[in-house]
Amino acid sequence: MFEATGLGARRRAEDYHRVTASRTALTRISMRLAAQKRIDPDRISFVKVLKHVRRSVIRQCAQTPVQIKQFISHIVRFSVRMSPG
Repeated sequence: MFEATGLGARRRAEDYHRVTASRTALTRISMRLAAQKRIDPDRISFVKVLKHVRRSVIRQCAQTPVQIKQFISHIVRFSVRMSPG
């Protein structure tokens, strides 16, 4: 069986808190959306909000390396123009 104390119990507690925090955040997003649209919050699909948030996070992660590369190339161009010679 599972251990009642120690590392196993701590991990289960951390997992529980992580899931609870995620669910709470998604519910708050749904509530805000419902308030903005002036509709009943029960009419907003939790699964659709979850999928939209996942896509948004993935999209942000995909753009980050490109933005970093653009920033570095801009710094390189700037530093080349500013160098004496």
